[in-house]
Amino acid sequence: MSALTLFGSFTTRHLHAQSTFDISKMRRAAVVIGIDSYRHLPHLKAAVSGAVKMAAFLRGEGFDTRLFTDSGGPVRGSDIFDAVAGFVDDSAGLDQLVIYFSGHGFLSGTTEIWMLSNAPYDTAEAVSVLESAELAYQSNIPNVVIISDACRSLASDLGTSQVTGRKIFPAGRTPDRRTDVDIFFGTRPGASSYELSVSESVQQHEGIYTAAFLKAFTQPTDDMVYRFDNGVTVIPNRKMRDFLFREVSERAQDHAINLKQYPEARITSDIPTFVGQLHSLSGTAGPTPAKPEPADVAVPDAIQKAVQGILTGTSGAQEVFAVPGDVSPATRIAGELVFQAIDFQKRDVELEDTGFAVYGARVAQVGAWRIDTGRSPEDSDADIWRAYMPDGQRAAHVAVLFEDGRGTVLPVLQGFGTHVTVEPQGVVDMRFNPAQSNFLFIDYLDALDRLAFLRGFAAEATRQGALVFEGSREEREAAARSFAERVRMGKGYDPTLGIYAAYAYATAFMEDGVRSVHDSMLETLGAELFDVALLAGRLGPDGRAQSGRPVVPPVPLMRQGWEYLRVRGVETTRIMATARTALLNSLWTTYDGEAAKLVTDLVASTPSGGLPQ
Repeated sequence: MSALTLFGSFTTRHLHAQSTFDISKMRRAAVVIGIDSYRHLPHLKAAVSGAVKMAAFLRGEGFDTRLFTDSGGPVRGSDIFDAVAGFVDDSAGLDQLVIYFSGHGFLSGTTEIWMLSNAPYDTAEAVSVLESAELAYQSNIPNVVIISDACRSLASDLGTSQVTGRKIFPAGRTPDRRTDVDIFFGTRPGASSYELSVSESVQQHEGIYTAAFLKAFTQPTDDMVYRFDNGVTVIPNRKMRDFLFREVSERAQDHAINLKQYPEARITSDIPTFVGQLHSLSGTAGPTPAKPEPADVAVPDAIQKAVQGILTGTSGAQEVFAVPGDVSPATRIAGELVFQAIDFQKRDVELEDTGFAVYGARVAQVGAWRIDTGRSPEDSDADIWRAYMPDGQRAAHVAVLFEDGRGTVLPVLQGFGTHVTVEPQGVVDMRFNPAQSNFLFIDYLDALDRLAFLRGFAAEATRQGALVFEGSREEREAAARSFAERVRMGKGYDPTLGIYAAYAYATAFMEDGVRSVHDSMLETLGAELFDVALLAGRLGPDGRAQSGRPVVPPVPLMRQGWEYLRVRGVETTRIMATARTALLNSLWTTYDGEAAKLVTDLVASTPSGGLPQ
């Protein structure tokens, strides 16, 4: 499948010349973690045993393996970091590093956190997967593989809102060669386990994923096997995804008919990069014929399949979703979600001039920076506000407190209307439409149907974790070019799609793509959107832009942006740190409780614009 997952290809250096390939000369290492017992969380039964099996497998493949389990005491973050850092700093250099975890996990926004033995009692005893993957990309190790056999429950479900996790890779390294980071998740946001309670999700993921992963090296399908010229047969990382999807979903249903577990894999390496060789079991006839895809796929996979058609220009959502009787139940659900997101785009009120409109909630208070605001008397389904900018000013931001006590911070862009849709879980959609006074307004009207489709689709794909580049290097580059062509509006990027594009490129480690989006949007808007500048590495430690232009808003717009702050070296203010504990699990940043009122008051009372230290 070619479309959106991680980008990049740099096979380990011993794999380039098949005629000279010698697996015994590869330098490979692994850090394997398994935790059954937790102080304040349900105990697990198969995490340690799964880690022991994985460690034995990796040692058999020639990996220098460090095994950490709680059988002899708590597993601590500092010990994990020291083990990983020792391998990363190895002067001889590794060809491959594998990190495996089995235990409790949860989602912070769209980012996975691994819970170590003393979490959440000790909020520092956890691992941030996103931040660790970002630093792994800078490790100079040709291939880093992260395998996560963990639940991805909601943070609120685990009572873990203050746990942010630590990085287990050393920082401050200057990469001089490309690293492919391959990530295997035992389940995914949007799959059934995302909706289950902790006890239910424990039952669902327990032992299933690790067993399926190891089975791939003994009972693969014949289309998974790669044979070197010297006869060595391996299972490339890129060939694992479909097998794991089928095997895990089948095992989950065998475990309990109402359980559906759908794994996720983000593979950047190209064939033949691999973790293990093919091992024949006694009494088996070797690889089996390839199996068809399951009839009932996961919602994210249904969306991702549609993404493929959109990026290649071969189909749209209608062709993928709207064939009664010929699509799975999950595909029908995916279609309903996508078309609902598209509807958000088409109901927007056309603003005459700069301002913002809120749908689904009433505004109780506005805290504005560098501008005056006023509610429009216009009778509409939206709560419409006009923003009055001084001459020459291109951007500002407003903190908005809703009547139900929640709130958010919005950028206000000269000549644009910021449109926000609010639902019980928070801000679920945000888009930036040219106002009637903007010269782009005519282009916008001409492209409205296309933009509504792309925005709604990008929103739901992001929410489902499906807006990720996938395929070979050539396929990923082609998908990226196609995506870039489709998110332009006039001579610049549509700010809405530009934000989605920046995150897709960042997730794929496509630095040039992020910078291209950033530079185009800066030229069009004359200001920095926080998330795009953050992902492009254009913010200093204090959050100010290297360009000298204003940064709006003073916090990440998307919930997942909060997970990039530390790894991008941006320090949080006291108010940001306080507000972070009140973040809701919505697609766009939404605060709850006292933090929302506090942010609103402070934005309004801070003359310099940024939130105070």
